[in-house]
Amino acid sequence: MSILGVIGLAGRRTRERQLGGIALVGYFHSTSARICSGSADNQTVYNSTYSTLSDVYLNSTPIFSDPGLTTSASIGFYSSTMGNGSTFYRWGGSSWITTGVCP
Repeated sequence: MSILGVIGLAGRRTRERQLGGIALVGYFHSTSARICSGSADNQTVYNSTYSTLSDVYLNSTPIFSDPGLTTSASIGFYSSTMGNGSTFYRWGGSSWITTGVCP
């Protein structure tokens, strides 16, 4: 976690502003079948702007594996939920490729 700056004024509380991405907690696997069957891995990825995976996909926002937004997230399928009816998103390492819905 990086700190952008600390502002201190006499008699006032110290305030910190932190740099870093917005965390998205969900599921990941190299195949969409594992998301649909409910056997994907827990995964946290980060982005600069959005709080939902669907917004990240719709706005073509890149995802990263670290809160400093320096390392691209692993190639594979990401989802906020698992099982029937779950929407999954395919990440190609530098851009989104496609989306789908589990049967």
